[in-house]
Amino acid sequence: MAGKASQAGNAVYSPAPEVTQSFAVAAVGPQVFFGKLGGADALAASVAQDSKGGTLLGFLSATGQGFVFNFTLNASGGFVATTTPMSCSAVSSSPATHPRRC
Repeated sequence: MAGKASQAGNAVYSPAPEVTQSFAVAAVGPQVFFGKLGGADALAASVAQDSKGGTLLGFLSATGQGFVFNFTLNASGGFVATTTPMSCSAVSSSPATHPRRC
């Protein structure tokens, strides 16, 4: 990326010369996203730095079931995945301070 900056002068200050600065932006690790599906249902996703795969974790409050969904993206934009179901139990009635553990 490149950016330019300049500043006009006035009666007291002279104008500043135009400056151009270039820099690169690169991902430093996996991207992680958190969300809710509604109610107490929860979702988290981690996408690998190369964006070719990742992991999706979910919890369905109505059944107390969670899942881990590992995926790899293919050249056509589809994916190949493996799913691992799990059963979760609450460790507290206050999910904000004591989340469910699986």
